[in-house]
This record gives sequence, C-alpha cells and structure tokens, in this order.
Amino acid sequence: MPFNLFRRELEKQCRELRLETDPERRKAKLDNAIHELTEVQRTKVDQAVKRLKKRLAADAVVAAGGLAATFATSGASLLATLVAAASAYRTVLDAEKSIKESPAYFLWKVNPRMG
Repeated sequence: MPFNLFRRELEKQCRELRLETDPERRKAKLDNAIHELTEVQRTKVDQAVKRLKKRLAADAVVAAGGLAATFATSGASLLATLVAAASAYRTVLDAEKSIKESPAYFLWKVNPRMG
C-alpha cells in the first residue's frame, strides 16, 4: 500500500510534465516535484514519527505512574491504568495510520535517514 500511494502521487506530479513542451520549464517542474516528495513530504513523515515516539514515551511514563499507584492503592487504580493504556494504544494506531497514508511514507520507509 505505501508504494501505491507513492506511485499515485508521483503520477499526479508528472501529469503536468507531460503537457509541458518547454524543456527548461519541464526540468524546473520536475525538480519541484522531486523536492516536494523527497524533502518536504519526507520531512513531514519524519516529524510525525518523532512526535509519535515522544507521545509513546510520555504515555509510558503515565502508565508506569499509574501502575505504581496501583500497588500503593492495593489495585484500586488498576482500571484507570488499563483505560489509559487502551487510550494510548488507540492513539498510536491512529497516528500510525495517518503516517502511513502519506505518499512519502514509502520513501521514508526505504531510507528513513535520507535527507
């Protein structure tokens, strides 16, 4: 699926190029399309992944605190800890889905350190 999204975006970017007859303008438009996919969109994916990792770290700290409170309260806050963990899991799934819907996710997945 990531490759198909990338391919569709590439086709979309190249659609205008097929109609361009001036070689210099075609080259400039091609350079812009390449920059959009390889730099701008990939940077957005990279930033989203970093935000997700930070969110996961924060959620882990909250869950650990809730788990510690469970021991201190003899299990009274276990339900709250489980609800928080389920919410964090749902957040991760939603963020992951959003990241994977980016056309540049394919490029990021192939080489996340590029750029």
